[in-house]
Amino acid sequence: MRIRVATFNLQAGVGSHAPQHLWAHGWRYLLPHPEQAHVLARAARFLAPYAIVGVQEADAGGMRTGGCDQLARLAELAGFPYRAAMTTRRIGKLAKITLGLLARFPVLACTRHRLPGSRHGRGALRVVLDVHGEHWCVIVTHLSLSRRARRLQVAALAELVAPQRTLLLGDLNCTPHSPEFRLLHQLTGLVPPASGAVATWPSWSPVRAIDHVLATPDLSIEGVCAVPTGASDHCLLAATITSAARQAA
Repeated sequence: MRIRVATFNLQAGVGSHAPQHLWAHGWRYLLPHPEQAHVLARAARFLAPYAIVGVQEADAGGMRTGGCDQLARLAELAGFPYRAAMTTRRIGKLAKITLGLLARFPVLACTRHRLPGSRHGRGALRVVLDVHGEHWCVIVTHLSLSRRARRLQVAALAELVAPQRTLLLGDLNCTPHSPEFRLLHQLTGLVPPASGAVATWPSWSPVRAIDHVLATPDLSIEGVCAVPTGASDHCLLAATITSAARQAA
């Protein structure tokens, strides 16, 4: 069984895809902008081929998006029948920063977990999917910029990982060479693609591998690639997951 998955930092629909946008698009984090609908439509076209997608930095309908629930809009545009969401931080009426999962498989269970070590609202969305009769645990997360906070968050994530059929999709804000990434592997057994990490940021000239697809050893990660979408300062990170056959009892 082969399933195409992806993880994508939406950048709240800001749509930065060139170096000059780092300053020119700054106001879009605070105010609605006329290109938001185009950005979401463009992102949806890139997400549509996948069966499971983790999304970071969506907005669930803050003032800056004109009340648009970006995850719901992406699900509608890309034709995902199932979704789950967790708002990790509210900034008054301005923003509702949200993690999300888009799926073509039924959601069996969903839990939302606050992660320690940050005043800025970090979390993990844990969803159990029915993937052709198998129960897969999918965790979507976005870790802090601070290394100290990430170490605390990795320890909390370890408590959410099931021993089998688990995927972690997220912007971990660290590379595979970092101590906190190695700690995550030690505590959970989650493994990266055998082919190695792929740089995803910045999207116009990727040099940092901070977006990741990780899995328990019973799921093989293949065909990993970074896809520039023109809709975010992060590339979409795509992979194909192969599920090993279960042993008969």
